[in-house]
Amino acid sequence: MVPPRGKPHYFATYGWVLELTRPGLKYLAGDPYQGFRRDLDRCWPSPYLDLMTPRRWILAMAAWGLLAGAPLLGQTVGQAAPGFTLKTLDGTPDSLSHYVGHPVLINFWASWCKPCRSEMPFFIDAYQVHQREQLSILAINLTDQEGSTKDIRKFVTEFQMPFPVLLDDKGRARKYYGLRGVPTTVLVGSDGVVRWVNQGPVTEAGLKQHLSEVLTAP
Repeated sequence: MVPPRGKPHYFATYGWVLELTRPGLKYLAGDPYQGFRRDLDRCWPSPYLDLMTPRRWILAMAAWGLLAGAPLLGQTVGQAAPGFTLKTLDGTPDSLSHYVGHPVLINFWASWCKPCRSEMPFFIDAYQVHQREQLSILAINLTDQEGSTKDIRKFVTEFQMPFPVLLDDKGRARKYYGLRGVPTTVLVGSDGVVRWVNQGPVTEAGLKQHLSEVLTAP
């Protein structure tokens, strides 16, 4: 069951449903319906949640298990990273092609995403530490799933994000990269090839390890 087309939080809800199926398995042993209901009631209109019976939740979790094993468009390690052109907060166009020859870390995030908040300091530290290696970071906001640009600016100001913040206001970039939810991080080598994909929040140790592998590669 999905909300009708045009609902403002379709992907946000879709992403949360899929991401929540993992911890949701814990609810399966106890109260699957009410467990999901508590988490999703904030972003999915009640009439649609009322139609989601426990059986449908179980089917949704099974579907997520099948999807998790499928290759993701734009997220396949060893393939070229899909190009995109998006506007920054000040309205300036920016493209992935501008960073040819440099390693690029692409992070998809949203202001309402709690895991995005926990991992953002790791990206800021990495950006500052690896300036000599010319590491670029592009923070792509799921703007079509935000309440307003005010929320985006508040997030950016709070963390003092030093790298470009791009606005995916039509959801094109997330479609190119086959996102299932946020946060999602994609590390692209200086040759434009995807080297690492992380669905969900990164760990500081994991980020350092993969950056070290890519930045020291010939």
